[in-house]
Amino acid sequence: MKSFWRKKITKSLIGLAAGLALLIPAIPVQADAWEPSIENQGDIVVDGGCWKNTKATEYASYDSSDTYYRKRISTFENDGKIERSSYYYGPNDSSGGVCVREFDDKGNILKETWSGTGGFDKFYSYECEYEYNEKGDVIKETRQFYSLWSMETKISETFYEYEYDDQGRQIKVTSGDTYSEYEYNNYGIKWKEVVHDKYGSYTYFLDRSGNRIENFPDGEFEYTYEANGDLSRLDYSDDYCSGFISYKNGYPVWVQVSYFIDSDVSVRETVYDDDGKKIRESSEFGDVIDHEWEFYSYKKEYIPEDAGEDVPEGYEVLFRFYNPNSGEHFYTTEKKEGNKLVDAGWIYEGEGWTAPTSGDPVYRLYNKNAGDHHYTTSEKEKNKLIKAGWTDEGIGWYSEPEDTGKPLYRLYNPNATGAGSHHYTTSTRERDKLVKQGWNDEGIAWYGLAD
Repeated sequence: MKSFWRKKITKSLIGLAAGLALLIPAIPVQADAWEPSIENQGDIVVDGGCWKNTKATEYASYDSSDTYYRKRISTFENDGKIERSSYYYGPNDSSGGVCVREFDDKGNILKETWSGTGGFDKFYSYECEYEYNEKGDVIKETRQFYSLWSMETKISETFYEYEYDDQGRQIKVTSGDTYSEYEYNNYGIKWKEVVHDKYGSYTYFLDRSGNRIENFPDGEFEYTYEANGDLSRLDYSDDYCSGFISYKNGYPVWVQVSYFIDSDVSVRETVYDDDGKKIRESSEFGDVIDHEWEFYSYKKEYIPEDAGEDVPEGYEVLFRFYNPNSGEHFYTTEKKEGNKLVDAGWIYEGEGWTAPTSGDPVYRLYNKNAGDHHYTTSEKEKNKLIKAGWTDEGIGWYSEPEDTGKPLYRLYNPNATGAGSHHYTTSTRERDKLVKQGWNDEGIAWYGLAD
């Protein structure tokens, strides 16, 4: 086995161990998000999202899809302070065990106990006890695991301690010598988790539901921000992989990670819509597509009305777009043109850089046969492409002087057979990532406004 895989698998196992060691549970809530049943509607009323039998104080609710079915029957005792729920799985109502919850006067769960025969997703029994602060936040949890068949045989015991900031947001969870720290962005969204254990630190970026979307164990990060201070893109790289996450209004909308395996590259990509649902997920190894799933129809993201307005006088913003079908990136200062591309299926990736409205011109050319655009400051290269059949689309934008500008790097994909053969970026991380993937570094193309 290659040393790369030994190291990568070791890292993966360590990361998995860190995640399993912490096993951060969700903060308990009073009611689950279940759909009410439509059966046996005798003396029932809708209450808390479930059908309630007013005579027997019984709730019946379902959670189902094409491949998953779960039913819960709950009864309440002692004026609602004790809930006894039986869970069933599958069309034959296979037993999924029993959960007993005890509540305080405020409705907080003090203790919950799972026991039974396992069922669909419970292959052990456990007991949890919770402590709360004055605001009703859980500050300590004790979780004891028992044998599947007996609550008499304890397997393990785990403690969790929770810390919050002044706004009541969870910022730290500790379990033994492992702890997680959370960060929130300008929108108040929990977007980043850093896990610390005896092996080191692991950085996870979270989706809008708080679920981990990527694990970057080490390496370097580069952050790109909009003019209003919003994070628009995060680039990552280490010796074995690189990736990026594009953000929109504080939420991730596009994730791509590449792993370098000898001369091949394994690429994993996930695209989300504004509601946090996966639009598309794909995985490729070399030229082989492992899988590609379409989850939802693409929800179009247009250029915000106020985008590009907060720039110095004499400058304008270049908006960046990506064609998921051809792999081409496109850049324009015109919102109308950009939004037409979105209507045609392109993905708006945010602001690429800021360019002056005068200076050395950057020429824009179009190859109608390949459907590709090319950009250059060289009049000689422009004329050569025109003679070869490219269409001269005039001046796209202008270059900042070298002594005051930020470089735009130009890269070429020697394996491209159609559109997307050239790429331009201000990010050294993105440049280096593409070079590792086999792109040719063609140096500096022009300059944008320095940060």
